[in-house]
Amino acid sequence: MLPYYPMTKNRFLLPTIREGLFAVTAILILLLIIYSNSFHAPFHYDDFLNITDNPNIHLRDFSLDSLKNILYGKNLNQTYDTRPLSYLTFALNYYISRNNTFGYHIVNFTIHFFSSILLFLLIHITLKLQSPAKDSLKTIYPVALLSTCFWASHPIQVTAVTYIVQRMASMSAMFYILSMLFFIFFRVTAGTRRKGIWFSLSVFAGIFALAGKENALMLPVSIFLYNVIIIQGLPQEKIKKNILIFLVILVGMMIFGLLLSSPSSVLNGYKIRYFSLMERLLTEPRVILFYISLLLYPVSSRFTLLHDIEISRDLLSPWSTLPSIALLCSLLFIGAYSSRKHPVIGFGILFFLINHLIEGTFLPLELIYEHRNYLPSIFFFLIFAIMLSRPIAHLSKTRSMRILFLIAGIILLAAQSHTTYLRNNLFLSGVRLWQDNSRKAPNLSTPLLNLGRSLWELGRWEESIRMLEKAEHLNRFNNKIQHRTLLFNKALHDAYITRQYTKARSAFEEALRINNGSPYIWAELSRIHMILGDRQKATNLVKHALSFWPDNPDLLFAKSVILFKQNKLDSALETIQKIIKFDPDRPEYWIAMAEIYRGKKEWEKSIAIWNQVSKLNPDFPQAHFALIELHAQLGESGKCRHHMDILMKNARGVTISELIRQSMQNPETRIYLPDPAVLEAAIQSCQKNQQLLDREQKKIDKK
Repeated sequence: MLPYYPMTKNRFLLPTIREGLFAVTAILILLLIIYSNSFHAPFHYDDFLNITDNPNIHLRDFSLDSLKNILYGKNLNQTYDTRPLSYLTFALNYYISRNNTFGYHIVNFTIHFFSSILLFLLIHITLKLQSPAKDSLKTIYPVALLSTCFWASHPIQVTAVTYIVQRMASMSAMFYILSMLFFIFFRVTAGTRRKGIWFSLSVFAGIFALAGKENALMLPVSIFLYNVIIIQGLPQEKIKKNILIFLVILVGMMIFGLLLSSPSSVLNGYKIRYFSLMERLLTEPRVILFYISLLLYPVSSRFTLLHDIEISRDLLSPWSTLPSIALLCSLLFIGAYSSRKHPVIGFGILFFLINHLIEGTFLPLELIYEHRNYLPSIFFFLIFAIMLSRPIAHLSKTRSMRILFLIAGIILLAAQSHTTYLRNNLFLSGVRLWQDNSRKAPNLSTPLLNLGRSLWELGRWEESIRMLEKAEHLNRFNNKIQHRTLLFNKALHDAYITRQYTKARSAFEEALRINNGSPYIWAELSRIHMILGDRQKATNLVKHALSFWPDNPDLLFAKSVILFKQNKLDSALETIQKIIKFDPDRPEYWIAMAEIYRGKKEWEKSIAIWNQVSKLNPDFPQAHFALIELHAQLGESGKCRHHMDILMKNARGVTISELIRQSMQNPETRIYLPDPAVLEAAIQSCQKNQQLLDREQKKIDKK
């Protein structure tokens, strides 16, 4: 029978104010210590696709068009995403601090902190509901606080906190826990009006959780189990009825999830995988048991961003497949069986397994990620705390034994927290992170692919291409998209570092044969054909790709370059204006607009835009070359000399002639090409004027 606890008059379920303040302070101090080295970690891996390279979330104003773009998530083909709340928070971060990661980490940390506080309250209330007897009340607070601290400080949570894009997992979990709390208040509160308020808040929090990430679909299932097991109890005569209701809700949520992602996308998703639906279903039990082992044995050497796990091809390959399935079924049985006599333990086991269903069954996702445990593990440490509390209470009847157990608990928590701190250190550098990952998964290609990208960003091109070649030699990718990305990166190296354009063209074409679903490859291949002098082929490629991605900025930019080269300036201007409206932060778009205006002989507009480019990047020589030419065209020798001085200051030992030569490379794809004759004349004029000024100054000094 449900106990009656009127929340407005009796705060029996909640900790005291003093206990609450201590818990909040302790959790905050603990998290600040172990995450203190994470706030300046750069973007990694999927951060680029979802944030830095995603114009949909590059919020600059709060117009309806800008807000509408956020709803598309990372989809550039104008299809709505299922995680709009997550992308909205990324957009707000971008609006405030652009690509400065400090603000993103502050938000991620705050979400983790609030999730921890809410979890502490949820555990405390759960234990109070199950242990109203006075003799058990003294253990509730320390068990709740200790369980929360172990969960919050566990190194498995690093990829949901420090890895920026997985705010999706942590924020969804925060609202998930909040929804469960509101539901409990709804159940234990008297009065129709108050019950209606709590129920409405629970529904809204659940919607926010689902808008953060789709695995919140299991929330109705979890709430049903919590209500039946923890709040109501499981009377013998209602077990069959509750099981039937549970199965109906579970199947309903799974079907809803399938419809949310669309059945066709589930089937098509396996086309890019190196495993089938059945192989994924066979492999996931081993993955879930591996997650449990990580939670129980959290040493640094076992954690990494990308794990290398063997795919289960059948029940006996590898041999651990069938035992893993049997063990997982046993855990499910134990959870269900213990729900009557040990409700919290039974519910915790079922909660862990059920909340792995969305990402651990039929969806064509990657096989394994640590951040997927953020939500399922919230009751994990409570299970062991309850199991150990009675033996410890029995053994710690003397003061010295209680102190000994307390010290042991603190040592375990400190050791785990130290592992988390070390994990955060790896995220401070892309090279460091992927070197560590490649050591822990030496036969996997993807860490080497990402290490190659990190080295490329540092200008270490020879090391970068070696990593890419090593990754290609291993040929063990998680999916075909990663193999395509490898060929794409190698093609970029051939095109822009070694200038082997024919080789680059072949690599781009091979990438498209593996998977042609990337507009960026079509745009780059078009540029290569432009460099090789085949404008018609370049035009056809862009036209074909735009039929699938009509608003993709890279394709539209390639189109604007072609139109500019064809002297179709009005069409080129219309195209580039469309791109800039969508994504105004890329300097090459402004350069294109400046040169189109110059082609139209609208000198002042061209000068204004080139000045804007030079302010954004003072070391960019092409901007000063263009301004020298434009001011020379208008006879403004003083302004020519100003930009000449900046060029000389930033040249760092490179001659002006060499800078001009470098700017003339890839003439087919360069929007701006210096006119050597005009520049030489302008530079000579500046030098002569400077010599005259120097002579006049000497005369003045003598007088």
